[in-house]
Amino acid sequence: MKIAIVGKGGSGKSSTSWLLSKFLSQKSQVLAIDADHNMDLAGIYGLEINQDTNTFHRLHDRFRQEVGLLEDSKWYRIILENENPHRFSLSPKDSYTKLISHFINQNLDLAVVGLGADDIMFSDRCAHGHSAPLKFYLALLEEDDSYVVVDGVAGADMVNFGLYNGVDMILGVVEPHINSMKVFRQLLELSRLQNIPMYGVVNKPRENNLYQEIYQDFGNIILGEIKYDEAIIDYEFGKISEHTLDSLNNLWNNVEKIYKKEDTLERLKNFERKKLEKRLK
Repeated sequence: MKIAIVGKGGSGKSSTSWLLSKFLSQKSQVLAIDADHNMDLAGIYGLEINQDTNTFHRLHDRFRQEVGLLEDSKWYRIILENENPHRFSLSPKDSYTKLISHFINQNLDLAVVGLGADDIMFSDRCAHGHSAPLKFYLALLEEDDSYVVVDGVAGADMVNFGLYNGVDMILGVVEPHINSMKVFRQLLELSRLQNIPMYGVVNKPRENNLYQEIYQDFGNIILGEIKYDEAIIDYEFGKISEHTLDSLNNLWNNVEKIYKKEDTLERLKNFERKKLEKRLK
């Protein structure tokens, strides 16, 4: 299963991505992916990003070689002009996945897009260009019984870009805060337009009118809550409270109840076709 964690900046995306990837690594193999500019998930896992760190953006040309895309070719050609595009695998890892994977523990690896790296500043590619390999990698990745957890870019920009067409589900983190709820609504609409299933998790719930509004407006898609826990702030998974562990179990049970394996490659193809059609009009 491939899941992207999205939401407003500061809503708790990285903490939720960390919690979920640690939790799932107790069940099976996990590839966690830090796709955010701040690279918070990499920091949480203690990965120091320097000029020698393998990231999606530094292996950009290698990805294009893997999928057979010439430097001057359009990205959509990877999937729209090739009946059998190159596929990637987690079990076993293909050569490219081995390159971008950083060992965290026996069941957990971390990959980083690297949007916040120093060499991005003077690059001739924008954030979309640097994220393009991940966009196609996700759709072409066969995870089998493993899990992929993507810590997404804050806000709606990368959803607009179509970055998450390659996941089975988007999990939006929402807090009882007016701006967090505004972004959540925007993400829901964009996900709907791209036919990506999106659900929600309430972070740091507190009893106020906005908390009640979350359930009034989104109650049917809220899969769980994560309350305040000092161990989450300290990123010590072994010390999280029984309540937090129960919340994670409840959240994941609800995910599994509604989970349906998606044809993510076909979804991305449809997205790229629509983009191409609009450009040609």
